[in-house]
Amino acid sequence: MKEYKKIFLILTFGFISCKNNEASKNVKTVEAKTQENKNIEKNIPSKFSQKDYSLVFQYSQDEENQLLGINIVDKKTIKFYLFTETLPCDTEYWGIAKNKNWNGDGEIDEDEDGGYFVDEYFKEEKKYLVGIRLATDLSKVKIKYIQKDSLDRDCLPITEIIMKRIK
Repeated sequence: MKEYKKIFLILTFGFISCKNNEASKNVKTVEAKTQENKNIEKNIPSKFSQKDYSLVFQYSQDEENQLLGINIVDKKTIKFYLFTETLPCDTEYWGIAKNKNWNGDGEIDEDEDGGYFVDEYFKEEKKYLVGIRLATDLSKVKIKYIQKDSLDRDCLPITEIIMKRIK
């Protein structure tokens, strides 16, 4: 196994230090990606389009920005796209989230105006659990996030804050 690591490091160093046509092509690719990152700086995620979602929520403060797009499929299912921009990195989560308690008693969250009813939707993967607590009047949302397999805490969604509806 150590031999593979040595070979990998030697090959990697060789590719980095090599100045041929392939290296110049890679530089052009990096420049193109830098252009895409400028779109993110303008709070426009690369794969996120507000027109694709009937509900859009946002939280923005200083260097943090989070957008959530939601399409309600039915009472127990939503389609979502969550984009978070924080230092040192950006994260994206998307898919189908299910309300496991759709026919039960509602839950209540609180804000500065008092309590409000929410429906909670979950998307569970091997590495994480995303919870979306959507107000029943569709005016606001909170994100819950549980990372199951790692201690890395730098690149996670912004949780437990109220995101206001912008569309």
